Amino acid sequence: MKKLLIFFLLSIVLSSCKNKKDLTLDNSLKNDSIDTEATLNTSVDIAKASELYLKVVKEHKSLKKDFNTLQINADISFRNNNLQEKINADIRIEKNKTILIGLKKFGITGAKIYITPNRVSYYEIINGSHYDGDFDFISNFLGTDLNFEQIQNVLIGSAIFNLEDEPLNTKLQDGVYKLYKETPLINMVYVLDGSAKLSQEVINQKGTEDKLIIDYLSYQTQDSLILPNQLLIRAIQDGETSIRVNYKKLDINPNISFPYKIPNGSKEIIF
Repeated sequence: MKKLLIFFLLSIVLSSCKNKKDLTLDNSLKNDSIDTEATLNTSVDIAKASELYLKVVKEHKSLKKDFNTLQINADISFRNNNLQEKINADIRIEKNKTILIGLKKFGITGAKIYITPNRVSYYEIINGSHYDGDFDFISNFLGTDLNFEQIQNVLIGSAIFNLEDEPLNTKLQDGVYKLYKETPLINMVYVLDGSAKLSQEVINQKGTEDKLIIDYLSYQTQDSLILPNQLLIRAIQDGETSIRVNYKKLDINPNISFPYKIPNGSKEIIF
């Protein structure tokens, strides 16, 4: 449970990072059906790409995520070279304020993750340990800057970064939109389907085969709100570790609480 807890937390966080390390997109992404060549050779190409970019951003933005609270019951499958585990998660979100994730096995809560704009905390019961502080420990561990909104976006199927922050190289290929963010600090590929729903986000670290891939495998529509139905988070580094999340039940704007209390006697983890 401890390994799963930490990886689940760090996977969500890592996928929402603005990496301070140099990243690049290399040919290893071919295995994920992504063409990383986004070179624009003429002013006509640039004009067409700019027009397409504005169209895609407008359509993605129109897929509004209007809600106050969400409660998601999910099945989670964790897999790496040494471990396979299936658990249940109770995910509660108060928009822009709080995320609470309870991880359960056999109906018993074994761990909880509590995230606010200023706080990251988790505890796990079996080993009686916890962390309670700010985002610094994750930022220092991963070499990244983080914020609450980016983590929330991963769970609700919105682009990690605001696509309007700066123009992105954009092209339409095989019925899907591909947006490329390539700067000295970060290189990322967004893949959106024909309806501008997010299909995939990929980060690939420079000079290595290390990469993080988030696949949104399917969506559901409820009360005009479009949210993920299945997503797959894969971290590839000396092997592959993956988490598959299946949203079994989704309640929109329920009246819910966010109970979180670190158990007495729990040992604090110092990073």
